Amino acid sequence: MQNIVFFDGVCNLCNSSVDFLIKIDKKKTLKFASLQSDFAKDILKPFQHELRNINSIVFYNYGKTYTEADAVIEILKTIGGFWKFIALIFQIIPKYIMGKKM
Repeated sequence: MQNIVFFDGVCNLCNSSVDFLIKIDKKKTLKFASLQSDFAKDILKPFQHELRNINSIVFYNYGKTYTEADAVIEILKTIGGFWKFIALIFQIIPKYIMGKKM
């Protein structure tokens, strides 16, 4: 399984973010499921230790999970096009601001 965005189904901001992702995902590469769903519990079970305090967004792609800002970056890369460029900016800017090497 790939390209699954797990989100907090009771969070209005998360639901709005999913609506936005659906709108910009012209190729329909993303799939969506609530973190509260049985499907999410089954798929994410091997990662439960790593994800126990995550309640916003998880991106599952080819057996790997990304959370929070890393999830957003990977999602945008997956959508591609202009959004891949935006993901690159999101990767670089925080590192630059924080003074970390790239």
